[in-house]
Amino acid sequence: MPADTKPLFRPEALRKKLDAFLLPDRCEAVRLKFTNWARKLNEGKLDKDTEIQLLPIFLTHIFEGLLGYTGPISDSGFDAYTMKREMLIEVDGKRADAAFGQFGSGEEKYAVVLEGKGPLDTWTVRSRAASALRSIRRFRML
Repeated sequence: MPADTKPLFRPEALRKKLDAFLLPDRCEAVRLKFTNWARKLNEGKLDKDTEIQLLPIFLTHIFEGLLGYTGPISDSGFDAYTMKREMLIEVDGKRADAAFGQFGSGEEKYAVVLEGKGPLDTWTVRSRAASALRSIRRFRML
């Protein structure tokens, strides 16, 4: 029998801060895109599309627009950036769909890589999880 769950934070302790918190203006536009993604996925309207079609748009909308990661060409004009696409992974010579970390300012530091899947791709837990675990063990974090 599962244990009763409790919230991580007491709502009354956060309410005053949350009531005064204002999201940046860019979040409203991104929220509409995020809502549109959720609606279309839920309604099956993206089922015929592939990862190759959807992933670049998803990375732009969610990781750049909502979460604020930046690519090598961004509005900031800085040389440093936090997201690389189609990153070659030294461990197995394959490409991850995206890598996140600190790039472009000398030494590159990787934090995590992302491998996207299409809306109907199934995840074979045992084989893929075992393969991912082996890759993680071999991938050295800088």
